[in-house]
Parts: sequence; structure tokens; C-alpha cells
Amino acid sequence: MKWECDTNTAESNRHSKRARVEEDEDDEGDSDGEGSAGEENLFIKDFPQKFGAGIPKGHATTAFETLHNTQREMGRPPWHPFDSEEEWELAQWLITSGISQKKLGQFLNLQLISYTNTIEP
Repeated sequence: MKWECDTNTAESNRHSKRARVEEDEDDEGDSDGEGSAGEENLFIKDFPQKFGAGIPKGHATTAFETLHNTQREMGRPPWHPFDSEEEWELAQWLITSGISQKKLGQFLNLQLISYTNTIEP
């Protein structure tokens, strides 16, 4: 078996720190049978059921669920802390659009955007 970390392919540019394990013909075993990668060398031992491994112990709410429930109890809209759903959609687009932080800062400093944020309702 050999371990590799690709650094020169287009695939590796997207996932630059992924390691791969591949079967290598050299690792199939020596002539004396030692070091074979066959199933006869696998060691499997079942975990005792008395410990209850993998059995659900109950349900816990996530931080998101807790926040969502609190917002609902307080009568806040789903897009809170934004003033409107439109503002939330704009913020979501800005974050997910892939524009740089520098461009995002330039956008937020535009007079129209800065002026809109200073208007009192």
C-alpha cells in the first residue's frame, strides 16, 4: 500500500490536502507469504453489546434549533436580526456569491448602501 498526496493535478487544486491510499502491486506480499494484504490478515473483533455502542441515548437540540425556537417564541421573523427579508436575501447573496472581502467592503461603503443603513424607521 502506498500513501500519496497529489499536488500537481487539477483535482488536487480543489482538494489540495487530501491523501489517497491505493493498492500497490509491490505490497501484495513477499515470497514467504508475510506482509500479504489478503483477508487472512484482517483482525475483526466485535464490540461487546453490553456497552451499548451506537445506541441512541436521547435527543438534544442543536444550537441552530435553540436559536430558531427562541426567535419564534419572541415573535421575531425568520430573517432577524435583519430588518426585512430583502436585506437578508442581499446579505445571503453577498456571502455566498464568492466576491472577495475587499469588494464586499467596497460595496458596503457605497453611499447608497451607507445611507440606507443610517435611515431611522
